[in-house]
Amino acid sequence: RAEIAVVIDKAGDYLDDFDENENETKVVFASYDDNNNRLYVKDNGKSTYYNTIENVMVYRNNKYADIDELVQGDVLEVVLNSSKQVIFIEVTGEVLHDDENNHEDISYTVVSYNNLPTELAKEVDGLRVSKGYKAYKYENKIYLAVFMGKKNTGGYSVKINDLYKYELSNDKYRVEAVVEESVPDSNAIVTQAITYPYTILSFNSFDNIEKINFIDEDGDVLAQRTVENLNKETAITGILSYIDNSYNYMKILKDNKLIKYDIAKSAEVYINNKISNVKDLKANMNVKLTLVNDEVIKISADYNVKEVKGVIQYVNSTKKEVIVKYDNKLTTYFIGDNVEIILNGKTANLSNIKIGMEVVLDLLNNKITQIDAVDIEEVFEGKIKDLKIVSNKLKEVTLLIDDTQKKYEISENTKVIMIETGAVKEDLAINTLVEIKLLNGELIEIQEK
Repeated sequence: RAEIAVVIDKAGDYLDDFDENENETKVVFASYDDNNNRLYVKDNGKSTYYNTIENVMVYRNNKYADIDELVQGDVLEVVLNSSKQVIFIEVTGEVLHDDENNHEDISYTVVSYNNLPTELAKEVDGLRVSKGYKAYKYENKIYLAVFMGKKNTGGYSVKINDLYKYELSNDKYRVEAVVEESVPDSNAIVTQAITYPYTILSFNSFDNIEKINFIDEDGDVLAQRTVENLNKETAITGILSYIDNSYNYMKILKDNKLIKYDIAKSAEVYINNKISNVKDLKANMNVKLTLVNDEVIKISADYNVKEVKGVIQYVNSTKKEVIVKYDNKLTTYFIGDNVEIILNGKTANLSNIKIGMEVVLDLLNNKITQIDAVDIEEVFEGKIKDLKIVSNKLKEVTLLIDDTQKKYEISENTKVIMIETGAVKEDLAINTLVEIKLLNGELIEIQEK
């Protein structure tokens, strides 16, 4: 208090017409706006605010503090300069709860050291030697820790008896942990060994926790803490290769390697910057994953869907590739395991796709996600202009169709229908008028007219 008096006294030397009564006021803290240096308070029950100087001094619990250590409900004594800016803040008390029924019990679990997450156990190892209070978030849990510090004997203990949450006027919550410490009587028989008494509990995390108050059984504040986040958040980009039917995990292709990640049940999904659902994700999408402790909590995907219509020019079922001609260009596509193949409206395999079929390709980021193929049957009339016979077998016929000569191979499966009874395909003659049927560009039937 003496130090504060000196500070205020010196500050008064720089104030025009400084008057202690006019330049000091008592208010109740509501919130602080760092961007605008604005202190929001309640003055006699009415909401108002004061502008503060940059890096305004704060004093609480007999020591200097940061502005963000103020808690809603703190009673403040503020000092103003001649411009009515706050130059000094002292926390002099706390508004008691008006209604004991305005709080809600929080269900919690006491956690032993062996059951702590590794990250939290490391924190405990370093902190247990000194008296202190901590609040951590790890995954979806909040952990509260109370340390009594190093003791020269046994007989000391600490526990949290009750845990409450209070809803504040700014739609945030304050959590209160009631701490009970026990110390041995002077004549008690205790273990003659150094001990480090502490207790840790956990409860399910919820949004908008503003502060954690550790209080004693009389309601006096022992410490005020914000929640420290121990979750390790990382980001990874790649191409979605696979997602299981239950949406519990996914596989990402990155640097030509497949990596498997578990998906959190509450994971957020965005596709092309719009809120979406995990069920809408498809293989070959470009994805950015946000991970916490190697679990996916957010998926941002983008894709460019294109439809290509063309004709199959080449198929290799072993290499899983096709060549398609469209816009007078030949393009090779590799077929992934998850590509859906449809032939004439029915589910098919790549081995069912033949040269000459018309196809519609659905491309996602230039990779095939679906092949929709149909057989093309054509019928033409023409005049035989040439015949190719090898080893007494008809192998090829040249037809004049609409003033254009075209050659067609004749295979063992080509059906030949002759006018004369008993005639065979080798009996076909030049200048004979015929009708031909093509399936995907292949001659399947020739009939004499």
